[in-house]
Amino acid sequence: MEGQRANASDIARHGARRYNLQQIPSNSHSGRNTDQWSVEEVLNWLQNYGVAQESIVELSQIFKQQEIHGCQLQLLNDAMLKEMGITKKGVRIAILAAIESRTGANS
Repeated sequence: MEGQRANASDIARHGARRYNLQQIPSNSHSGRNTDQWSVEEVLNWLQNYGVAQESIVELSQIFKQQEIHGCQLQLLNDAMLKEMGITKKGVRIAILAAIESRTGANS
């Protein structure tokens, strides 16, 4: 599974560490520092990590309402995501795995 793109259910079943989540496609953030990402860039980046399209639609509304930009990514945790209304555990796991791989959080 190393090097293959994971979706939320794969991560939930097998764990994020079995996937190589270090590669971030350059088109998802235009080479900008994570702290400068807009909400749309954050959502594009998460989608490139395999978060399901139907979840991205839901996340789009939530992240825009909560104003989650790149600079807030490393501050998010499971409880915050749940409080924001992201109820699916697999989606929260996928988001946190992507954040961990990008920011080095919890390393």
